[in-house]
Amino acid sequence: MIISATIHNRRDANAIVVQTDSNRKTINIPGKAEGLGSSINGGELLLLALATCFCNDLYREGARKNMTIQSVDVTVSGTFAREHEPATDIRYQVNVQAPAHSPQEINDLIQFVDAIAEVHNTLRKGAHVTLQM
Repeated sequence: MIISATIHNRRDANAIVVQTDSNRKTINIPGKAEGLGSSINGGELLLLALATCFCNDLYREGARKNMTIQSVDVTVSGTFAREHEPATDIRYQVNVQAPAHSPQEINDLIQFVDAIAEVHNTLRKGAHVTLQM
């Protein structure tokens, strides 16, 4: 699976496309009020990526275990102390509503997904990022 993200930004225009293999989608993120750049920052998107990954993986793995999940709430937070420094203290909380399943089954699912979530493990292992000119 090949995943890509592209942003084309200019004064008063912010066009964003994400793609997984041949599945292409556009995302509407307004530009900054002053005209250049995005109205949300990369740190916010990074933490959203973690929340989205965990949410989607919970539903996927729950279905594989024949669990009926009614809802998932994931909140991710982290500290970006200064410009030019990476995030620290990234943490997340999860709330899963699956009334037909015991708290232990739900907890086991959460723990399993924490161990296999792809975006989480990418950060945990420290992915190499290369600028191509």
